Amino acid sequence: MEERPVIARGRKSAEQRLVLLVGSNPLPNYLRVWVDPPREVVLVASAVSLPLAHRLAMIIENEFDTTSTVIIELDDPVSFSSCKNALASIGPGAALDYTGGTKVMAVAAREALAPPSSRASYVEDLSEPDSIGRVRFDDGRSVNIPPTAVDLNRMFRIHGISARKESTPALLRFDDLLIEPFTIDPSDATAFHHHLRSSDEQDLALRVRGFAAGRAGSANAALVAAAERVELVSLNAKQLKKTQKELESGWFESWVSSVISGLAPAAELRTGANLCRESGREFEVDMLVGRGHRLHLVSVTISGEPGEVKRKAFEAGFRAQQVGGVLARSSVVSLLDAKALALVRADVEGVWDAVNVPRIFGAGDVKRWHRGDTTSLGKWLEVA
Repeated sequence: MEERPVIARGRKSAEQRLVLLVGSNPLPNYLRVWVDPPREVVLVASAVSLPLAHRLAMIIENEFDTTSTVIIELDDPVSFSSCKNALASIGPGAALDYTGGTKVMAVAAREALAPPSSRASYVEDLSEPDSIGRVRFDDGRSVNIPPTAVDLNRMFRIHGISARKESTPALLRFDDLLIEPFTIDPSDATAFHHHLRSSDEQDLALRVRGFAAGRAGSANAALVAAAERVELVSLNAKQLKKTQKELESGWFESWVSSVISGLAPAAELRTGANLCRESGREFEVDMLVGRGHRLHLVSVTISGEPGEVKRKAFEAGFRAQQVGGVLARSSVVSLLDAKALALVRADVEGVWDAVNVPRIFGAGDVKRWHRGDTTSLGKWLEVA
């Protein structure tokens, strides 16, 4: 069983009652409670955010031993008088965090509850090594929120996601062999993928050697070494299938995950994550990087086709918000050339209607990372 936050155990809070406004992103609400768990949390929600409020209430009561919850549903969240009347029923003496909800809800809550400046707050988003955010009080005080406040499992629960059994890694890896020749000529990567899938040769090592025969120099040497690596071990049918997948495209995912691990060793990294929504709909994502409240979702493809990369960008952006909320970031690591990369980036940025536009990396980025210049990836991961 997952351990609850230490801060929730046996701590006597200064607050008896805390009012939270629940909007489309429940994570700041959770963080405010994490910082100083009160005796009672009042969750104020609209009809749209009511399911989020119920989920949040269950999480709070499960994780914070001394805290109970009450939910108030607003009849009309865009009507000031309606919101004020509903909030007035809470009574005096409650603290207020006005991070979530609508602007109308925030103004109505401040007027109805009239908390002193020392008991009115909002959660500010940060990206610093020792703080993922801070609770700012209206009297000027602030309390930092450490990265340990949220891990991936907790983020999943907050957003109504459950994790299924993770995929077992392939027995053999080939990224150390293939990254150099396939970044010199990215078209070889897609050609190799197609060859492995379309060849009639049953022996996997011979299929690899067949492709190597048509290549020269470092590409030939790397592919021959890959074939020898396959021949050195005895693989059952399941292992052979995973090994072929690793040779087709998994090597690129393995290499990217290694680069990310080197850049952010303290981050929580999951590859091949099998997830499920509350509706029962399952989906898989290539990589999830958890660093406190900010989720980074990474999709990896060896495709050099602009249409395929664009499709993956939209899927990555959509999945990132499902798993990590509106603060989540998404990216696609591809082997697009510079011209195609510029066109796809322009297309995605032109139609993506959200704060965090999916970031697309191309062959040029990958080559620089391979040479040791990981500046662009580090900036996106907020570790540089």
